[in-house]
Amino acid sequence: MPDQPFVLQKRFRHEEEEENRYGKEDNLARKLFNVEEGQLCGRTPLSWFLIFLFIVIFWTCIVLYWSFLYYVFASGLSSEHPRYFMDQPGLSFEPCIIEKGEKSIVYNEGIEKQIDLYTEKILTSLAKYGQVPQKRFGFCIDEPDFGYHLLQPCFFLKVNKVIGYKIDNYKRGADMPEEAPEALRTYIDELPSESTVKKLWISCTADPPLQFVYYPAPYVEDKDIELDSGTFYVPIDESLLVKETLIEEEKKISRENSNYYNENDFKRIIAVRPSNLTHNTIHAIKCQMWAKNIVHETQSTNSLMNRGYIRFRLGVKARAIPL
Repeated sequence: MPDQPFVLQKRFRHEEEEENRYGKEDNLARKLFNVEEGQLCGRTPLSWFLIFLFIVIFWTCIVLYWSFLYYVFASGLSSEHPRYFMDQPGLSFEPCIIEKGEKSIVYNEGIEKQIDLYTEKILTSLAKYGQVPQKRFGFCIDEPDFGYHLLQPCFFLKVNKVIGYKIDNYKRGADMPEEAPEALRTYIDELPSESTVKKLWISCTADPPLQFVYYPAPYVEDKDIELDSGTFYVPIDESLLVKETLIEEEKKISRENSNYYNENDFKRIIAVRPSNLTHNTIHAIKCQMWAKNIVHETQSTNSLMNRGYIRFRLGVKARAIPL
């Protein structure tokens, strides 16, 4: 084999690295914008147009689909009243605090922190309706702590408003079911016959037994719980709602609820006071509404959900005597 000239070219590392770097930069530029093939980020203008067209068609179909569903559901709704109505009002109470899965009013006598927990809950719940009528709740509002320092802790029962609800009431105690308390039967029979019309009767019983006093009376009037169709909320003038006597937190609550509640709502609230409570006894309380069209039943397996009545525990533990 004939001898051929051989040229040895010496390359340094930094020259190779520089060539590689320029090569990578050139490849990156070609990927972003390839002039020769007319591509942007690896795609032709036609490809980008088809992608954009797909996105527009896809989201247009989604918007049209949900608009159609909204139209179907909204076409069956009235702007004046809901489609379905409750068949009876609900009953609740304050202060409602759940401990270990049970509603309870249980505290230690003389421990202010525990008492404040309940009294502040009552204040907050009443403040949203406005200025509390001083004469309506008697003892329960005359006492600054609602009787919690006097072994007579008051609780407040509230009957919810219901659209179109008419009370089919009991006009005589003898007409009531056998499980109705005897004290309520006697109370009804002692009223004049014209005074027993259109009333939703309320009673509370305890185990072990307790005596209860109701303020202003153990009933709520028909007109105070019936809500006219199309009149859900009655806004009132804030100047009438937010009183100077309310603390700042209560004023804030009043402002937030001014379009939902007003002072007429106090007419569907009853204060209840146990008059013979003793220390260190936990009582099982059951408060019920009574009318011919009121059903008493558990709504679910959850013991906290009931219809026509409420249950909770009530007890005051004696003050500990230091040794």
